[in-house]
Amino acid sequence: MREVSDLEAKERHNVVTRHHQMPNGEYRFRLIKHDGTAYIRTEAGPKGAWQKSQFHNQVKETYLVQKGWIAFASRVQGVRRIAIFREGELFTTQPLVIHNIYMPALSVIHTVKHGNSTSEDRITNSETAEFDKQTEILSTEEEIIMLDERSTAKSRIGELEEKYNVAYRHYDDLIWRVPVWTTGLLTATMVGLNSATQDTLARTTGIAARYISITYVLLTFAVMLAFAFVLHRFRVHQRGVRVEARRSTPIWKSASTMFNILVCTEAFFLMGLAMLMLGVPIAIAVSIPATLSLALAVVYEYLLRK
Repeated sequence: MREVSDLEAKERHNVVTRHHQMPNGEYRFRLIKHDGTAYIRTEAGPKGAWQKSQFHNQVKETYLVQKGWIAFASRVQGVRRIAIFREGELFTTQPLVIHNIYMPALSVIHTVKHGNSTSEDRITNSETAEFDKQTEILSTEEEIIMLDERSTAKSRIGELEEKYNVAYRHYDDLIWRVPVWTTGLLTATMVGLNSATQDTLARTTGIAARYISITYVLLTFAVMLAFAFVLHRFRVHQRGVRVEARRSTPIWKSASTMFNILVCTEAFFLMGLAMLMLGVPIAIAVSIPATLSLALAVVYEYLLRK
């Protein structure tokens, strides 16, 4: 048996090795020929991560799971599909099908690229970038496993639904509480504007009661903005534990969307009130807070659903 050097393999057979650590932390060790065929050993890093979406005109890829498990995401007739493959299982991709791979921590796979091609035949474009967004939004492994088309509905529910329900109910309760808190705070603010305490403060400090009232309203406005952000964060955390059916709720049917609009409106109502107290014309004091309120609600909704 004669050993073939890397130099001879490259110069006489057009076969090269190429090894990288990818941005997502995984390691790829490659043996590549110029016709687009290749062998790749991929070792996941200490944290699970998605790869980048791609498709091929002619090349097929056969994946074999050496250790752990992987999620195979593909776009079929415009629909995202997820399949889980575990240790010892293998599958083969088809040409022209956009796909992506999720590898949990420390998993290992082997990939063989084969087919009739004269180049690497790895294609990325705006469609694969869009599919990246559809896969990367699946931020937890529980959520990915829940969407496994290879599992039966019974097994998916039996393994994960109880975990989802506990976390979902927790954040759902917090989301329902925030509008109650902000509405109570708004009511207390309106009552406080008529409080004799402000007159006492005015006499004690020498500051006009009007400016004390304006400061009071603006401070409460700042607190209300904080509540709007808190509500957004609760919704983000809840999204991470929602099953697909819950996540697909239209905006006009979502109670939490209505709460988002309500809390933003209550906050900017106080801003408009402060502007009126400062002598700003009513048209400006109404239009500017209303516009900012709607803009903030839309931004929060976009960040949640993108």
